[in-house]
Amino acid sequence: VLTDGWIRAFWRWYNEDMPQVAVEGMTPETLLWFEENPEWDPRLLLRPQVEREQVMLEREHRRELVARGETDLASSISAGENLYQKELSAWLGNDARLCMAADHLAFDMAFASLMMPDLVARGEGDADADMLDGIPEWFIGPMIADLVCHEVGHTLGLRHNFKASSIYTMEQINSPEWKGKKPITGSVMDYNPTNFNFNSMWGDTQGDYAMMMVGPYDKWAIEYGYTFDDPEKVLERVSDPELVFLTDDDRSGPDPYARTYDLSANPLDFAKNQMAVVEYQRDQILGDFVKDGESWSNARRGYAITLGQQMRMLSMMANWIGGAHVSRARKGDPDAGAPITVVDPDKQREALDFVINNAFYDDAFGLSPDLLVHMTVDKWSDQSQGDRGDPAWEVHDRVMGIQGSAISMIMNPTTLTRVYDNEFRTPADEDALTLAEVVGHVCDAAYEELDKGVNGTTFTNREPMISSLRRNLQSQMTDRLIALATRDSGPMPRPVRTLATDRLRQIDKKLDKLTKAADKGQIDEYTAAHIRDLSDRIKKALDAIYVMQ
Repeated sequence: VLTDGWIRAFWRWYNEDMPQVAVEGMTPETLLWFEENPEWDPRLLLRPQVEREQVMLEREHRRELVARGETDLASSISAGENLYQKELSAWLGNDARLCMAADHLAFDMAFASLMMPDLVARGEGDADADMLDGIPEWFIGPMIADLVCHEVGHTLGLRHNFKASSIYTMEQINSPEWKGKKPITGSVMDYNPTNFNFNSMWGDTQGDYAMMMVGPYDKWAIEYGYTFDDPEKVLERVSDPELVFLTDDDRSGPDPYARTYDLSANPLDFAKNQMAVVEYQRDQILGDFVKDGESWSNARRGYAITLGQQMRMLSMMANWIGGAHVSRARKGDPDAGAPITVVDPDKQREALDFVINNAFYDDAFGLSPDLLVHMTVDKWSDQSQGDRGDPAWEVHDRVMGIQGSAISMIMNPTTLTRVYDNEFRTPADEDALTLAEVVGHVCDAAYEELDKGVNGTTFTNREPMISSLRRNLQSQMTDRLIALATRDSGPMPRPVRTLATDRLRQIDKKLDKLTKAADKGQIDEYTAAHIRDLSDRIKKALDAIYVMQ
């Protein structure tokens, strides 16, 4: 990473690993479902068009191996589509445990590179500090120290602890009482993100950017593993809230804290902070980020960095929908509660709103004509430097990939099953996020233009009633609802089929009203064609459902 440069390392991460981030935490059951429904698979949706055919060919080859009995489908799917992971597994075996902390740190450094001009302008660090790939030593030094501590922890026998980043609030770690005196998370064995207190959102103090010391969990685990005294005495602290623990085995489980690169007791605070940084930095790409004399391809790279962060936040918050906190404390442990605690329903709703607001709407992507005409690529013969993509960034295709992935993060078997099961875990007289509420909220957000109607507004093909990005979203959503209503629901909760059917009927009625306005010439041609297409498809699907019944 250090020799290649952070931006180039990120570029590999963005093209090869971002599709994997979108499915982080998803169970083998959902990955199998994506195998049967590849058009909904984020690992395919987020690939550039030129790579999708190759991915599909790899999947066909994998199915051939399964048919010949040479591999197990679930195992091969869980391995993902990542080429270097395949190469490593060939050498190390399928059961090898890998630490990817250094790879993911490359992304954080690329994102930090966008922030450097602002940090320097605010007087952060030493203005005369040595630089490493454009990052000052006062910033990158603690990052490398954190990474080294993480890997040394493995050599001492410590496993990953992905829940350790949840024990402190953003206000705590960005306070004078905390900075330089206490760690920002509970363990160096988490994949800890960079702590940016953007626009002084959490007070006037910018806390430590990285772990400046080991955390309370690290000390406790080392004490247990290396004590010469009775380890049972050490275990008496197992219910201490600073010693929470979940590891690699828990990443596909229901606890949303078992996540890489989240931060704080309320990760929604962290996610909102990161998206504020994303929005601000998109406005700086054409100015401060691309320097005089540099290629405009850096504008595309800069935007890709912000898009990668946006996808990471979407994936992180989607894990909260249907979530349940997991404790490994045993019966009789002091202050131990139930091993399963359903996530507060209001927090789940906030997470659902976050995913919708940052994926469904045009403003979430910060695109402008001026930015788009500068987002090009370099064409070099050296494959390590060139870009196979089209010099003109595929706006609709790439945004549709993000939108489709966001839908899949919510409307997948694992998430919807957890939401439905959590209803049963919650007493009837208590509030709960319901399956009907999730399906309804997603549909209402996707089709909200249908409720607004024409209302005397004049629409043109240049200023349509429904934007091109939103039309793509609605088309994808319609495909999902039709499939859920007409196909065997498979691993989906059984009510999903009837809920999808009911939503299709409601949408059909709204489309009938708009079709009349379109027939009168009150709607632009793009939107008119779009609503007629949706109407035709939905009516045929409802007819098919009637015949099936």
